[in-house]
Amino acid sequence: AGIGRVTSGLLLNVFETVDLVEPDKKLLEAARAEITNPRAELFINEALQDVRPQADRYDVIWAQWVLLYLPDDDLCHFLRRCRSAIRPGGFICVKENVILDGEWMVDKEDNSISRTDAQYKAIFDRAGLSLFRELKQTCWPPDLVPVKMYALKETSEVLRAALKRPASVLKK
Repeated sequence: AGIGRVTSGLLLNVFETVDLVEPDKKLLEAARAEITNPRAELFINEALQDVRPQADRYDVIWAQWVLLYLPDDDLCHFLRRCRSAIRPGGFICVKENVILDGEWMVDKEDNSISRTDAQYKAIFDRAGLSLFRELKQTCWPPDLVPVKMYALKETSEVLRAALKRPASVLKK
């Protein structure tokens, strides 16, 4: 959640209700003070590796510039818990720094992990999620690590949708 800029600038404009998760109590309190819209319902002070989202509560779970602080196993477990919290037809949206050319790296100043595109996709797969759409951030400074966005769905849901398509569509 940070101080709630994405919640105020995007999520509350699109969704009926929004819950925020932030491990830093001061940042969460700043978000609570900044966001006065009553549709921001829950302000959860918990680390992602510990948070247990309520089953079938969300149409979308939005994770932006936060997953880079989780080791691979914690990230996979978090995504699995999120998968159970998504209603049928829902998405998990991820926006993170992604290494497109070269090896993953750890920023020793903030202990964040910049994973490769392949690493993220392997973790999504391990978590039982399938890539619905992906997009590289445009107008991004070339000296910074690129940013990608991923829209993820439960794997079984993607397979069910594919099976409903005519065979001629699947061959393309």
